[in-house]
Amino acid sequence: MISYEKYSEARDNVGLTDYAISKELGLKMIIYDWKAGKGTPKTESLLKIAGRLGVPIEHFIVEDSE
Repeated sequence: MISYEKYSEARDNVGLTDYAISKELGLKMIIYDWKAGKGTPKTESLLKIAGRLGVPIEHFIVEDSE
């Protein structure tokens, strides 16, 4: 599962907001849909986000606890 919470932790660690990241990377609807639980970003978008936040793309992945 791709975790919005893990993204938001990394975002907070660099002192940015969803708005700032979405505007800078051109991913406004992608980030807001992710936050609302309406989907997750595709790999290309996750790579952009991870690069901007200085974390590996794997940072956003959490194992399902089933």
